[in-house]
Amino acid sequence: MYSLLIKNGQLFDPDSGLSQRGDIALDDDFLPDVVSSDLIGADVFRHPTVFSLPMLASKYLALGMSLEQILPRMTSVPARFMGLDGKIAALRPGYEADVAVFRMINREVEFGDRAYGDPRLECIRGDRLLRPMMTVKAGRIVFRDIDI
Repeated sequence: MYSLLIKNGQLFDPDSGLSQRGDIALDDDFLPDVVSSDLIGADVFRHPTVFSLPMLASKYLALGMSLEQILPRMTSVPARFMGLDGKIAALRPGYEADVAVFRMINREVEFGDRAYGDPRLECIRGDRLLRPMMTVKAGRIVFRDIDI
């Protein structure tokens, strides 16, 4: 499947994260082109799901990707695919001043693909979690953790 996507020049966006066996794709050096999420709604906070983009990025860390591999897939790569290269996704003069600040927390965490605690579904375990600390949109702070 992975070689077919590459051969056809298709974009690989697993949406809410690689499936329960996503480590197989990573083992084959088949990394997603973008890291994105469209998870919304109250039920996404059920445990052990991946309910936000920082949680999803943390899941990719648990699967073996590095932060250096993940961050461009959350920023500059999607910007390029959307035709916004040179306008967003970089801290440069003339770009939109959108910034997300995270703190890396070392702790055990469980990731599931909306498993809702279903014992038949395998969860991925990690030891690092990206905690959102501040969000700046168009140069204005729109979220700030109480610890900042």
